[in-house]
Amino acid sequence: MAAVNECPGSCNFRLREARDAYKAALQAYDPLDPEQSRPELPDIRPVYGTPWCDRDQVVIRRELAELDDLASMLARTATGDRGRRPGAKLPTRKGHGQPSPSPAADMLSELYSTVCEWERASVGEPKARRGYLADARTQALDRLVEHFPTVIVTAVPMVVLADGSKVPFAVAFGKGVRSWHRRLRQLTSAGTGTHHKPVRCPRCEQLSLYWTEGDDHVECRNRACGRLIGLDEYDGLTVKQDEQEIAASSA
Repeated sequence: MAAVNECPGSCNFRLREARDAYKAALQAYDPLDPEQSRPELPDIRPVYGTPWCDRDQVVIRRELAELDDLASMLARTATGDRGRRPGAKLPTRKGHGQPSPSPAADMLSELYSTVCEWERASVGEPKARRGYLADARTQALDRLVEHFPTVIVTAVPMVVLADGSKVPFAVAFGKGVRSWHRRLRQLTSAGTGTHHKPVRCPRCEQLSLYWTEGDDHVECRNRACGRLIGLDEYDGLTVKQDEQEIAASSA
């Protein structure tokens, strides 16, 4: 049976934010100062998962299934069949300052390598390619989707993230799927609608937040502000606003 832990998704953003604030307040706390009171631990109930909660599992599975379509759209940019969104940045070759002759192909190669690592770590060695019926990337992603209920709770091997932290495979896998999905959506302009968000900007306090599908941030369009807010932070602001509205209505 998979271990139950606090979900690493945005559902626990407020809890992580409150814990960071508690640690900072504890470091600044002087027990000899009579005007200071000892900081209190945050009273926020965590959302649990194995390691992901049910809601995040649904999102990760959907985004995993969409990776092949997004990769195919990106492949079309390498052949000139589709223009990418102005300002979107594709990677340069490693170790070189000059752009790659085919940055889209480089990114697809990186994606395929990553998908093969996911497959190998969770469901075993990649299978032989099915002739002309599917390319290797499609087949690997199909296999991960097929075995998703097992993959999303796989604990070993432990994986080292970019920040140096060591996490179970399922955590790194879920974060990796979401990261690749955001990157590919941004580069392919898959979903380019812009939506006004019903949350006040934490800097200027105006209802001026907008999100463009495929972006990994929300933008304040108040010209005097212009703040960019990461999606995890925005989820936290949404929860905070909902709690304030509930408290106000019950007062």
